[in-house]
Amino acid sequence: TFRLAQFRHAVKLLDGAVAFRDRLLAIGVIDEDGPAIREVLGRAAQANWQYTNAELNDPNLSVTIQATGDAALATSPEILEKSRLFRQGLQWWLRGRYGRGPDGYGLLKSELALISPAAQMGIYLPNETPTPTDPANPSITAVPEVDRRHHYIWGMEYRRVQQVSSESMTATGKSTNRWTPVPLDSRGRGTGGNPSGRSQRDGAAYTVSVWNVVQSSITAEDSRYIRRLVGFQEYSNALQKLDRLSSLSTPKEFAVYDELVGRRDEFRIYTNLSRRWERQPSSLSSTIAGEKYERRGMRWVTALARTEVGSMLTAFSSVPNPYEVIAVGTNDQQEYHDLLLDGARAHYWALKQDPAWSDFDRFSRDVQRPLTYTRRLQLAKGILEATGKRGTYSPIQQQELLSWRKEIMTWEAACVMSVRSALETQKYKTREIDGSTLFITEDEVLGRTFKDLEYHTPGTLFWDLHAMPRDPN
Repeated sequence: TFRLAQFRHAVKLLDGAVAFRDRLLAIGVIDEDGPAIREVLGRAAQANWQYTNAELNDPNLSVTIQATGDAALATSPEILEKSRLFRQGLQWWLRGRYGRGPDGYGLLKSELALISPAAQMGIYLPNETPTPTDPANPSITAVPEVDRRHHYIWGMEYRRVQQVSSESMTATGKSTNRWTPVPLDSRGRGTGGNPSGRSQRDGAAYTVSVWNVVQSSITAEDSRYIRRLVGFQEYSNALQKLDRLSSLSTPKEFAVYDELVGRRDEFRIYTNLSRRWERQPSSLSSTIAGEKYERRGMRWVTALARTEVGSMLTAFSSVPNPYEVIAVGTNDQQEYHDLLLDGARAHYWALKQDPAWSDFDRFSRDVQRPLTYTRRLQLAKGILEATGKRGTYSPIQQQELLSWRKEIMTWEAACVMSVRSALETQKYKTREIDGSTLFITEDEVLGRTFKDLEYHTPGTLFWDLHAMPRDPN
């Protein structure tokens, strides 16, 4: 009954409204409530339900609502398109901001998202409209649970160091010369049909060492993995809708969107989150006494989505300059820069205080840790470089940005070196086999010793050397 009354009020308002704001809201109600009412009436008719409101039992009511709604929407097709872009873009944004996946502490969707578009829709959303809290206030339960997704997504490392073991054999020995030389004739040639004068066979006593060879490698990058990140599809779709809306709208129309979004608490955003990790002020700090760091409006909404998508592409794709690619020609440049700078500060100061660097030998004993940190440092370096390209900085600030970048690259080099060391082939001797004799023709080994020859292929003659018979002589 309420939605029907709201639908009729919107139709009446649209019929006499002139202001863009009123027409935008009225069209939104008609476009959403009309189909919803018809769906409920259709289910009631199939189940033979009877409402206490006799009007709802009218079999022609659904047809009337559809005809009325279609006629109303046809009066303003341009505003209808903008209304849909506006509503759909914000709905996608809310999914990216407050959605939780079933895996990775809520940061990941199920593995089916790698292959199924339908599975990419599978996230949990709050039952009630959320009211965000200041992430820098530890005494309040965080809403949403994840203040910025780029603070944590690097930890969702899927690559693994895998090891493959195999056996190799090394044979060492020396010639035994256990034979009688062949007599020579007057010309210095061998007799008895042996013109070379060399003995027919030579013997070698040898020892076979069996080695265990461990070869390590990293599982390959999977470009599909980004689909599992909660927020990537959602924020990407939000930007597609809202950027399109911005390009179609006049400044006055955009001011209407800005005002409508600014009134809603669920679209409120907090900035300067890096103050949680900053232990000392720097030339790049944004701390202001008494500031609540609360931001509202359409530009902050799109800037946040842009920062998150750019970070996900930086960490989990090979797209070049992702922070630049997704911000060409947009009207949220200042807000975007502020969020990038805040992200750069947050990543740097969190890394600066990370205990991994004070005892890196212990930290890197498990190679999975430095491997994961290579992605973290790649993200930190990417957002820092994007920040440096977009703002205007004083010489002192420029110097500090360069100093931060050098530190991040130093940490990155340490992690890369640690991973590379773990990937080096390791060889361990497992056993030795002694006292066997191998017969080979003298022509093949004359002047050489049978030393340090390695055989890696099982199933060859040398694999069963220990089972060969000894020389009876």
